[in-house]
Amino acid sequence: PELFMALVQLGYLDNDTDQPQSAEQHFSQALETAIQRTGIRQDQGNARVGLATALINQKRYRQGLTILEQARADFASLHDGSNEGEILLLQGNARAGLGDHANALRYYEHTRYLARLYRARTDSYEALGNYAAALADFRQYIQLRETLVERMRNEQTIALRLQFDSNRRDMENQRLLAET
Repeated sequence: PELFMALVQLGYLDNDTDQPQSAEQHFSQALETAIQRTGIRQDQGNARVGLATALINQKRYRQGLTILEQARADFASLHDGSNEGEILLLQGNARAGLGDHANALRYYEHTRYLARLYRARTDSYEALGNYAAALADFRQYIQLRETLVERMRNEQTIALRLQFDSNRRDMENQRLLAET
């Protein structure tokens, strides 16, 4: 389980830092580990979603769609719909990458990842020539993104304050212990 988790975390880090080839390697290794060692379908599904993301980020859309269908089967066997929104968003992104913007929009209608949804729909609406809808979704994306950035800043500020207070208490305790 530790090896699997380490590989998945490395894969997510690679995807987040625009290194999809490295992400593909890490998620492929994680999937192999999940199949051979853990046998846990949830792990297999999660590794497949990460792998599909890496493939889609490399513009390997058809391969990504195939892997997403396998991930959907993993989660369906567990009666787990918690990843469905992410899978639908990725399927929409892959369809848009293939130029199938009408079907991409159908996938996007069912996703729960609002900020990413609005950004992805902007591109599909623009490609279909629906500039008013593209502009409206882009505005929604900007608004949600700004809200999320502000929320993250506030959380980081709180975390830094807590860390500072904890460090200050630790130093004060050490000083008191040294005095006694």
